[in-house]
Amino acid sequence: MIHVKPADLNRRFQGYDEQEKTKELSKCILDKLKSIKLKKCSACNSLATRENEIISWPKYMFIRDESAPTGAKEMLTFPTSLELSDDKTYYIQGRVNSLARTGHHFTSVGIIPNNGSLFLAEIDNLSGAMNIIKSEDRLQAEMMLVQNNLYPVFLCYRLGLK
Repeated sequence: MIHVKPADLNRRFQGYDEQEKTKELSKCILDKLKSIKLKKCSACNSLATRENEIISWPKYMFIRDESAPTGAKEMLTFPTSLELSDDKTYYIQGRVNSLARTGHHFTSVGIIPNNGSLFLAEIDNLSGAMNIIKSEDRLQAEMMLVQNNLYPVFLCYRLGLK
């Protein structure tokens, strides 16, 4: 699980277009995966960088947006994909949205492949109803996941499945 604070990122990304925001968010998430830290070396007292080496990539990546429960005014718009290296791209697969900042009412939306076609399934925790939206176009389904005015809580990205 990767935690992001969108309010901090929004200030950092002011004036960026969507493509630049996606690139910077991808870099930020890669840095979190590698856990890059700058520390003082105990042996020589100089600054040293510690970085985890990624030897295998997770199939799914979950990102938690920490702004919804804090009452942050700015919500981060998450991209449909995250390019973490030249050959590692994650595509949005699902999202949990809070309909209220308190988190007591939420919806879960996910892209579900079915025999060559796609559909979005949306589940509302209070009504218990499932809404099915059929889509033949993967990009259209991805855009439906990222374009709404709800409070994102968790996002799920899947490695390399377009």
